[in-house]
Amino acid sequence: TVGLSGLTFARGRAYEDGGAILSSGALTIANCTFQNGRASRGGAIYVGAGSLTSRNNHFTGNLAGRAGAICLGGGTLNSTADTYTGNRAKYGGAIYQDGGSATFTGCTIAENVASPGASFGGGLYLYNSNTTLMNCTISGNSSDDGSGAINVDTTTLNVMNTTISGNSAGGYAGAMDIYDSNVNLISTTIAGNHALDPTYGDALGGISVGPGNWITGTNSIISGNSSA
Repeated sequence: TVGLSGLTFARGRAYEDGGAILSSGALTIANCTFQNGRASRGGAIYVGAGSLTSRNNHFTGNLAGRAGAICLGGGTLNSTADTYTGNRAKYGGAIYQDGGSATFTGCTIAENVASPGASFGGGLYLYNSNTTLMNCTISGNSSDDGSGAINVDTTTLNVMNTTISGNSAGGYAGAMDIYDSNVNLISTTIAGNHALDPTYGDALGGISVGPGNWITGTNSIISGNSSA
């Protein structure tokens, strides 16, 4: 196990994976800042088959094709009290998860962007994964095309005591686009999200639910979402 604490990782560069860190073992990071990293996948960090425990870290200004901040390509991610702001990628402005298991607890995922062009998941892009969001704030994220906050594809997603608000999509699904997935909302608020493109007849400011999905809600609020 490797542990890192109290460091700043700035302007890291990688041609492929992990602008600052590429990990396939057991890694713990606490009280660090990752800023202005660049990579094809994971502008700050790429996690392969190993595990990452991340606590009280700040990810900002990172850029990638997939996952402006952290790309999980299998393995396990536990993110607690982390802040993801101002990151950018074509798929998953802050987070891209392809397989594995991830839990986000008490995290802020805000003002991240999925861009340019046909881009999805301004905050998170989840594919073929198991993911839990607990006590998180996901706000002000945007995408040029769909799923301003979260893109959910072939995934089991549990969202508890979380607020998803003020996100926007240039096309459809201001908050969340769900495809072939199981989503469970518990004590969660999805409000004030917006889909911008009037050419979409089903622009859906809040949630777009495609075929093959199962979505349940308990003590949750979906309100005040809008489309152009």
